[in-house]
Amino acid sequence: MLWAHATAADDYLQATLLIHEVSYMPSIIYATQAPEEFVDQAVSKSDWYPLLEKIGAESSPMLDGEDSFPAWQYALEAHAPNAVVGKLFRGDRKSAEDGSGDPHIAYLNNSSVALVAHELGRLGREYFDDILQKSGSKNDIWLFESLSDFLTQAADQGTSIFVLWGD
Repeated sequence: MLWAHATAADDYLQATLLIHEVSYMPSIIYATQAPEEFVDQAVSKSDWYPLLEKIGAESSPMLDGEDSFPAWQYALEAHAPNAVVGKLFRGDRKSAEDGSGDPHIAYLNNSSVALVAHELGRLGREYFDDILQKSGSKNDIWLFESLSDFLTQAADQGTSIFVLWGD
């Protein structure tokens, strides 16, 4: 594991970010008040890493989804393709595929974080347990409460999030 630590690089962006690197890289990480126009400059996966570095890495709230994010992504795409919660993996901005094998990166602004958090709560654990079971990933429901709590707190604090996950 690699824990990077630095401070925000720009006066207009008082952000902190925790980068948690493991072989499968399925972590949600969030930055405070990251303006969308700052994120607009990232296109390919290789563009996102300098952006994340420029924001700086700090010990800020993070949720480690271990290896469950691909299962959640698959279940949502297969059984609830229009679900608001799927925005976790579609993002407001998302890294383009570049064949590098690097983790996917999605950025959600605070409005989207609040929308996803609300939808998790509205649909409830049983809904996600059902679609995960239909996808053969019933054990990945363990993430529901932590994900819901994390996104609700991020929404309440007015933060945006970055989602990183591998295949």
